Amino acid sequence: PVIRQIADRAANEALPRQLQRTAQLVNAKKPAEMKDAPVEYVSARLIPIVYDKAILETDADLDTYLAAVKIAFGAQIKENKRISL
Repeated sequence: PVIRQIADRAANEALPRQLQRTAQLVNAKKPAEMKDAPVEYVSARLIPIVYDKAILETDADLDTYLAAVKIAFGAQIKENKRISL
């Protein structure tokens, strides 16, 4: 379990922080008129997906689940966040 906890922490916390810091460093070197709006990185694992089943059994289940993922991820993107997979 310790190795899994370390891997989860790296994927959920460290990687998004590193991506965000890299984006900030790149943006800082751009001329003022070319700077991007600040963004936040979030791990896909930490985005709650609203879906009422624990098992996908049919193509319809898969379609419903993917629609729920699209809604959840889309909400993050609309908030100018980037999702690390």
